Amino acid sequence: MKKTNKPRTIGDYFEYVCKKHDSKIAFQYKENHRNVNVTYSALVDFSKRFANYLDNKGLKKGDKIIIQAPNQIGYVISLIACAFTGVIVIPTDMKTNRTTIKKYIKKTKPKLAIISKFIRDFELKNVIYIEDVVELSRLCPKTYDSSLVQPNDLFEIVFTSGTTAEPKGVMISHENVLANCDSIVPILPKLRYYETLSILPLSHVFEQMINLMLMTKVGGKIIFLPKINSLTISRALYYNKCTHLVIVPQVMRNFMTSIERKASEAGKLATLQKMLKISEKLPVFLRRKIFSKVHSQFGNSLGFFILGGATLDKESAKKLESIGIKIVEGYGATEVTAVATAPKSINKRVLGSIGKPVKNVQVKIVNGEIHIKGPNVTKGYYKDKIKTDESFVNGWYKTGDVGKFDKKRNLYFTGRDAFKIVLSTGENIYAEDIEKEINLHPLVKESCICAHQ
Repeated sequence: MKKTNKPRTIGDYFEYVCKKHDSKIAFQYKENHRNVNVTYSALVDFSKRFANYLDNKGLKKGDKIIIQAPNQIGYVISLIACAFTGVIVIPTDMKTNRTTIKKYIKKTKPKLAIISKFIRDFELKNVIYIEDVVELSRLCPKTYDSSLVQPNDLFEIVFTSGTTAEPKGVMISHENVLANCDSIVPILPKLRYYETLSILPLSHVFEQMINLMLMTKVGGKIIFLPKINSLTISRALYYNKCTHLVIVPQVMRNFMTSIERKASEAGKLATLQKMLKISEKLPVFLRRKIFSKVHSQFGNSLGFFILGGATLDKESAKKLESIGIKIVEGYGATEVTAVATAPKSINKRVLGSIGKPVKNVQVKIVNGEIHIKGPNVTKGYYKDKIKTDESFVNGWYKTGDVGKFDKKRNLYFTGRDAFKIVLSTGENIYAEDIEKEINLHPLVKESCICAHQ
């Protein structure tokens, strides 16, 4: 590792945070029905060993590995090992179909696949099972020279589409990731400890940034669940005293629906609704006291949700705020390494707003469209100059999203320009707004507005 005041690559970064937090627990997972803890020192140790394993397999800087697997410790070790070696990662969601996977492989030509044992007949023959990563790591030396990797080198290629069109591979560098990580630190309140669950897929940049990068920066503990559903999440929150969750708005809505359903079953829904109205005018500590029975179900430590990935259900968010769970909403895209705007701090959040530009990031509105510029913005799409030139102009990323600033420079998301509906009166409305209203109905789980020919 090169001795610099600031980590220059993701490998440098993990060397630094793992040395800083050393014996603290970084990850916890279940193996044979028992909890296994991985300390920060063990994390970097396993990752360097696996970097040596990849090197012994003939993978060099610039080669590519495709990963399709559920969240687990082997996934994290694989990502960090690739950061050490300069091997480029192609993270793929478990739900991605075989046709789309073939497109990714054809476009990027990876030399190796790291997959789950539950995946059969994968398109590449050269595979490693993610469940074996820890054991494979034990067989190798724990030192690795990562000096060949540079800040501008690619860390990963993340595909944003491909089911119905030609896939777009967003090229994300080490520099992009580190710049975004530094920018989003103010999102977190200062706590004695941080503990959370890994719910969103690690193939998504949002999960990589907010959980993997941000949590390791502050020495937090991340828990992997064998299965992810409402029951396992509730139990894990209760027994592990989690401080927060990184989720999408739908999960947040499910939380509030569950609380209301239990109140209804107990014949106390009217009381709950009345108390929510009263509570919204009180300070947070009193809200939590009033709803202490609700908080006890989640271990009494759950303090806030960090949301991204979709438009906010403001009604559910307002109710959870009244209960005493803070809602932190940001905005971004894969092309900006996850986050472009967020509240300046958790205590300066404005419900319904997607925040203000984070450190070193510029945001402007051009003819209603949100444009973003900064060190977190990708250089473009892999082997796709036409789409790159369409979306990136003079360093600015044209998001295709419509938004507006208020007088205090809080940004508000209005909708996707592609989903804009122009009425005969000339008025513009957006499909997202209609969907949000429909979703407020208690019998609707999720809705989608489609064009009718």
